[in-house]
Amino acid sequence: MSAKSRSKSGRDKRPPESSPITDLSAAETSELFEDLNYVSLAELRELCRTYEIPYRIRIKLPDGSVRTTAANDRKGVVLARLRRFLETGERLAATVLSASVAGPATLSRCLAAADRIHFRWYERTNAPVFDLLRTLTDGRFRDGARARTLLMAHWSAGRAPTFSEFAAEWLSAEQGGESMVSPEYAYLTDLQAGRADPDWKALRRQRARRALSRLNPPHRNEETSRG
Repeated sequence: MSAKSRSKSGRDKRPPESSPITDLSAAETSELFEDLNYVSLAELRELCRTYEIPYRIRIKLPDGSVRTTAANDRKGVVLARLRRFLETGERLAATVLSASVAGPATLSRCLAAADRIHFRWYERTNAPVFDLLRTLTDGRFRDGARARTLLMAHWSAGRAPTFSEFAAEWLSAEQGGESMVSPEYAYLTDLQAGRADPDWKALRRQRARRALSRLNPPHRNEETSRG
């Protein structure tokens, strides 16, 4: 959220009349934006479908066409698009990866450390990809938020790193203990702050339900706030 669109205490300007938050006060808007961190991925996707916010990653193919993949963008990226829409009415474009980053659909040969990690290759069904990464990290490599965040930073910048480059980067981040905690990871944030007690799931549902009640048509609130 840019400093131009929001102050520390809330909004600096009113959202467009078409926005569902038009009638909310600055404090209510701030509360809503924090509550959105607690919505589940399924609930977030439902909001995206309601407000036509893109959440799936797209790739360019060699023939120049663009295809929507089954892969979802990171929660923080999608939440930023949703908040931008609510504040300004602007729908930010989907993430579109270049053909050189997307790469071919299948692995055509044995992989080497100097090969590049393409988006379409990084699937858990592609065992050779993860076998090589474990080899390059002395068996330490684990797929997860850290690995995917590091890779998406490269891919979004239009570059596919080599296996050796990425393995070294992942090891450095892992050994350095870089925190992956950010506000959209509500449980980890609350855990770090000492707020993740045994009733945390009930808290998550309560805060998600409050956000959904402000954004969803009434008849959809009950079904989308379960979980």
